[in-house]
Amino acid sequence: NEGHSAFLQLERLRTLVAGGAETDDALEIIRRSSVFTTHTPVPAGNEVFDEELVFRYVGPLAAEGGLDRKRLLELGRSGDEPGFGLTPFALRLSAYANGVSDLHGEVAREMWAPLWPGQEPPIGHVTNGVHLGTWLDPALAELLRFAGVRPEAPPEEANWEAAREAPSDAVWRVHAAAKARLAERAGLDRDRLTIGFARRFATYKRAGLVFSDIERLLALPVQIVVAGKAHPQDTAGKDVMQEIVALARDRRAQGRVVFLENYDMGVARALVRGCDVWLNTPRRPQEASGTSGMKAAVNGVLNLSVLDGWWAEGYSPDVGWAIDGASDDADREQLYRLLEEQVVPTYTDDRGRWIWMMKESIAQLAPRFSMHRAVIEYVDRYYLPANARTHVGR
Repeated sequence: NEGHSAFLQLERLRTLVAGGAETDDALEIIRRSSVFTTHTPVPAGNEVFDEELVFRYVGPLAAEGGLDRKRLLELGRSGDEPGFGLTPFALRLSAYANGVSDLHGEVAREMWAPLWPGQEPPIGHVTNGVHLGTWLDPALAELLRFAGVRPEAPPEEANWEAAREAPSDAVWRVHAAAKARLAERAGLDRDRLTIGFARRFATYKRAGLVFSDIERLLALPVQIVVAGKAHPQDTAGKDVMQEIVALARDRRAQGRVVFLENYDMGVARALVRGCDVWLNTPRRPQEASGTSGMKAAVNGVLNLSVLDGWWAEGYSPDVGWAIDGASDDADREQLYRLLEEQVVPTYTDDRGRWIWMMKESIAQLAPRFSMHRAVIEYVDRYYLPANARTHVGR
C-alpha cells in the first residue's frame, strides 16, 4: 500500500532464505504473493533515495537474503533515472499492481512503462471507495432505510435505486438540518448556497483557483468554507493555505469565505454533510482518485469538479458539474461560468431539480464508490488470485 512499506519485501526475502529457499526462488514467491497499490502520480508521493544511503541502511538485510549491492540497487532503478525509487522497487517485487481509479491506472502504466520495455505494464486499477457507515449522515441513512435502501448491505443488495423514492421535502429537511449545524459551527448564512473545499493543501489541488477573481466570485450569492492542512515540508502548499486564511479575514469577503481550523474527521463530517456543493479543482491528471467528493456525494451534496480521479468515472449531468481540466486559465473560466450559468441558477430558481439531483447523486454514486464495493474488487481481482498462486506446489 504505497511505497512506504516496500522494504518489507527484504525482510520477507531474508526469512525465506533463512528457511532454506534459494534467493531466486524466494523472490518468485514474494512476487506472486504480493499486491501493490500505488496512490499518486505526483513525484513527491513516489520517494526516491540516494543509492548510497539505501545500501548503507538496508544493504546488510538484503545480503542476508542473497542480494548483493548491484542486484539490490537495480530493483529500485527506473530507466536511466538516478536514485533508488520505492515505487519501482515495490512494482518489481509484486505480481499484481493497481492504481486507485481508472484514469490513474492509465497514468500509472504510462509513468512506469520503462520498467517493462516493449511490454504493456501490468498495472490495473481499483477505484477507491468510502466507508458509508462513517460518512453518511445518520438522519439521511434513516430516511433512506424508510424508502427501502439498506446502506449497510453489499452494493448489489442495498437497493440504492430506492433513494429516488425518498420524499423530496424530507430529503431537503435532513440536508437543511446538516447545513444549519455547519453554519453554526463556521459562522455561515444557513440559507446561502454553500461551497465546500477541504483536503490536503498540495499545490496541484489548486485550492486558490476559485479565489483567483475574487470580485467575480463575490458577485455571486455564494459562500465558501475551506479546511485542510499542508505537509510540514510543503512550503508552497502552506503559502496557498495562508493566502486563503488572509482572504477569509479580509473585509471584502464579509464572512463569505471561512477557513475552518483544526481539520479532522469531525470537521470533515460536518462539511461533507452540510455543504450544498463540493468543489475539487486538481490539475488533471494529478489527482489519483480523491475521496472527499465521494463522501459528499453519498450525502446528496453535488460535486463541481475537474474530470480527474474518481470524478472522471462518476460524473454525469444528473449528479453535478464537470470542469475539463485543460489548463489553469481555461479551468478558471469554466469554473466561473458553471457557477454563474448553471450552479447558482439551479439552486436559486429550480429547487425541485436541485433535490432531484441530490437523490440521483445518492442513488448513482453511493453503490459505485462505497468501500464495500472496493474491497470486493480487491479480493476478486487481486487477493484471491495472489493467494492461489502463493500455494501452488505446496
